[in-house]
Amino acid sequence: MAIISLFFNESLFLFLGVDEQLTPLTQAYFQVISVVLTIQLTTMVLYYFVRADGFPTLATTALVLGSVINIMLDVLFLGYFKWGIQSAAWATGIAQIIQLLVLCTFFTKKQRLIKFQLCYSSVKPYFRGLLNGISEYINEISVGIVIFTIHWLLMKEQGNTAISGFAVANYMLFLSMMLFYGIIDALHILVSQNYGARHFTRINQFMLLATVTVISISTLLIVSALSVSDLITKLFIENTESDAYQLALSYIGVIWPCFIFSGINVLLSCYFTAMHCPLQSSIIALSRGLVLPVSLLLLFTNFIPSIPFLFALPIAELSTFIIALTLYLRFQHNIKQKFELVTL
Repeated sequence: MAIISLFFNESLFLFLGVDEQLTPLTQAYFQVISVVLTIQLTTMVLYYFVRADGFPTLATTALVLGSVINIMLDVLFLGYFKWGIQSAAWATGIAQIIQLLVLCTFFTKKQRLIKFQLCYSSVKPYFRGLLNGISEYINEISVGIVIFTIHWLLMKEQGNTAISGFAVANYMLFLSMMLFYGIIDALHILVSQNYGARHFTRINQFMLLATVTVISISTLLIVSALSVSDLITKLFIENTESDAYQLALSYIGVIWPCFIFSGINVLLSCYFTAMHCPLQSSIIALSRGLVLPVSLLLLFTNFIPSIPFLFALPIAELSTFIIALTLYLRFQHNIKQKFELVTL
């Protein structure tokens, strides 16, 4: 994909709606980051295997170290040396290489269970694993589709100024998901392992703890969006009289209800994946990540223009929450019945 992107970057920029003013900056950043992504994806995959094999401290150390180095190099390259946007891509690349090297120390551990070897076993377990993880694939790919759709609609209405304003709101959405996934990634292994051991009471305890934590984070984000949105916006747009600044405030005022439901939706999707229920997990992932937001965005734009189309995002999260909660309660009822039968 990196090679294809490098050869067809002009067509890609045209498809994404990059205008002539931004093309040189985009080109400079893209030349480096398209190659760096191959390292980043390798690091991401290895991180999950290291954590699943009983080395969560090593995985977390590598992740935190890579993030800190990336931030420090961004400040150094961009803030101090003023090397331009391409240096940010180089900072990401250096940080990812260091993170990968730290994770590779996993292969020196004598206690590790995961080893590379040729195996001619049945392909069925691999297909089951692929099917169970399809919801995570949907989550990842749908983000790009939804953001592309929003940028396309904003560009049609108000151009680059609207995209600049939405970037601030999008940063808040991105930050919220990173905070939620920090809890959910840890929960995934705990639920999966206890499901294998049939410790359903312990699973419910972990779910309760995760739910309380996610709601606490959601509350903090909502308070921030409602009370200090102007301060948050000033971090990215200094001119408070600009159209981009005013648009950013209005967009935050529209998307903040997403914080109420998005964390719980992702939590329940992860829960179903850990419980080997790919259908329920995929329904939630498709609902919140692709089908509902894209459908509602296009619906509001074409048929109800009086309603700002960004309202599609919180409405999609609310609708998904109703679906996810229904699936969860039904699944809990079925689990309870099976558990009682086993106990008897």
